Amino acid sequence: MFGSLDYSTDTVTYTYKGVTYRLSSHPYEPCLYLWEGDERRCTLNNAYNPWDLKEAFSKGETVKTNYGKDYAKEFDEAAFCRILATALDSGRNQMDLFYAYKLTKGKTKEDKLRRVFDTIPDQFDKYRPRYSEELFAFLNDRAGIEPGKRVLEIGPGTGQATDPVLRTGCEYHAIELGEHLYGKMKEKYGMLPNFNIVNDDFITHDFGDMKFDTIYSAATIQWIPQDIAFTKTFELLKPGGILAMMLTSSEYRSDNEALYDNIQSLYDVYFKPEIPYTHGNFNYTAAPEYGYTDVEKYEFKGQRIFNADDYIQFCGTHCDHIVIPEPIRSEFFEKLKNAVLEAGDRIVFHDTYILYLTKKP
Repeated sequence: MFGSLDYSTDTVTYTYKGVTYRLSSHPYEPCLYLWEGDERRCTLNNAYNPWDLKEAFSKGETVKTNYGKDYAKEFDEAAFCRILATALDSGRNQMDLFYAYKLTKGKTKEDKLRRVFDTIPDQFDKYRPRYSEELFAFLNDRAGIEPGKRVLEIGPGTGQATDPVLRTGCEYHAIELGEHLYGKMKEKYGMLPNFNIVNDDFITHDFGDMKFDTIYSAATIQWIPQDIAFTKTFELLKPGGILAMMLTSSEYRSDNEALYDNIQSLYDVYFKPEIPYTHGNFNYTAAPEYGYTDVEKYEFKGQRIFNADDYIQFCGTHCDHIVIPEPIRSEFFEKLKNAVLEAGDRIVFHDTYILYLTKKP
């Protein structure tokens, strides 16, 4: 799954996803270079030279390093291959070895935020927004989702956008990063014969020879680096296959502007997440840069009405709200609840469900 090293000759190579990379090192600095032909694809800083790897792994031993107490690590061959795979999958041309290692363990702040929904599977299942039946009727018709078609959902959560596709009878597949969200999906749909799911990271997962007629995501694809998202989905689609990307845009100002102003004033004071959300700049219309056809955009409307208690539960499903430290978080949520209670125990969200469609020629 994470490639393999070959140190049987004088040149150490690493093969991953059908590509063989030549490994070399800097003569004076602890840097490991991965070459694809004459192109340097990635540099791992604070790494090892290929001959140290060969010396250790050929004997079944580990490689050791100690660049300070935070960096004292040992890696066997399998662990090191996973580090190389993670560095290549990141799309970056340079990465610190230990950052790549943390990515494999989900220990970076960025990765922690990606996985934070997994801490609230039941709350997430109950309060995250669903998408309109009208949207899915359009998508299923436009993409020809029906029995015999193979469909992949990226990051289904607990099934907010799963039922309308699954009940077409298609061969449904999903990949979910969160262990508990994955468990919730298995609990809800595992008895259905057309349901398939794996618990893994789309960025690094090896799908083998599997190809799909449709790939879709609901408020998920923006968590994946844009170049990886478009390149990997393009590779996984059959010719003529559809990529569908959906998200929800909501506003509650038009229904009660005084409540809106009150809530915004609370955000100004209390909204201080430990890890900021930085994935709002994903360019859904950039797909043609990666070989796709022009992107089409469609909008569908909906509405949700919350009382104060349910509104607070919904707020608690936002990734950047989950990571607001205590006691600030509890005080913030209590004041939000009181604001809605004072407004008649009612807050109305006007939703726009946005669907982007593009095709692999």
